Amino acid sequence: MVSVEDSLLERDEHNPFLEPVEDDPFRSGVVFNAAAVKWDDGYLLLVRDQGAPGKLFDGDADLNDHVPEPEHLDRWNDYSRSRFERVVVASDGHTVLERSEAPVMLPDSDFDYIGVEDPRATLIPGSDEYAVLYTGLKHRDDPEDGFHYHICLATTKDFHTFDKKGPVDIEGFEGVRNKDAFLFPEKVNGRYAMMHRPNTDLSMHVAYSDDLVHWDDAGIVMEMGTQEWEGEKIGANAPPIRTRHGWLVIYHGVDPEKNYRLGVAMLDADTLECTWRYTEPILSPDMPYEAEGHPTLGVPNVVFSCGAVDAGDKIWIPYGGADTVMCSAWLDKEKVLELYENDMGIGY
Repeated sequence: MVSVEDSLLERDEHNPFLEPVEDDPFRSGVVFNAAAVKWDDGYLLLVRDQGAPGKLFDGDADLNDHVPEPEHLDRWNDYSRSRFERVVVASDGHTVLERSEAPVMLPDSDFDYIGVEDPRATLIPGSDEYAVLYTGLKHRDDPEDGFHYHICLATTKDFHTFDKKGPVDIEGFEGVRNKDAFLFPEKVNGRYAMMHRPNTDLSMHVAYSDDLVHWDDAGIVMEMGTQEWEGEKIGANAPPIRTRHGWLVIYHGVDPEKNYRLGVAMLDADTLECTWRYTEPILSPDMPYEAEGHPTLGVPNVVFSCGAVDAGDKIWIPYGGADTVMCSAWLDKEKVLELYENDMGIGY
């Protein structure tokens, strides 16, 4: 029997299409969670990579400048820092045409010196530049309290070089751990709009800005769901896609066993109010490359996307499997819209 999930989304038979490179220290461990944009006749990915723990590259921030306490420095020196590589993929969603020889973004600033993670890229409305919202990591004063992670902004035209603007300032969330952010590809009521997921409530918020730096939070748009698969926490994934019924949003849900799945929802085009949320996931970690990954850097039972590209009747979703490899899937956009219309009683 074919499930609803299987009928909506098709995995690429070439999965995984991008894997670690054994002898390349900056991507010898894991490659996953890539931003994605349309690029010429194919797609461009900004891929998160990690290599051997403690491996440094020219241009990485010197941890001695940021973590002077010896007991803290030992902890972070053992951490495998994330960097970004640039990859161009053909329109089939799996043929790799270009792959950068070195990282294109490094953890080299005082706000991201432990790692740059999980980028989302959007062409800035009215501009020829892309906004890359990513998670920047730095240490907390108490090493037992883990990382401090926050949303950071960089801009680029070519994904070779980046202008880091620094942490995103959201009023009322200063100093709060925050991540899973993307910029809407159009202004909403004349202002830039961003989705984000603060650690205070683990729900998805919308914020607005006039300058892409200072933001006013407009509150929760989507709370943790009543379905078990999204009952532990949720978060935004890829920048949304405009449809005839509003903004189609791909998000992730986490269950109590820490399994990550992808779901879909619809936001009103003008108010960004969530008007519909499909009760079942569209992608679950059912394949071996999604269930089990790198023995130390990977995370089991995870599917996670930082990008989605409108390809007409389909939506191309590059996603990370088990936080270790890059995979490819195609979501049937019209079938999703039909589900929305059936649930909303449109046309009846």
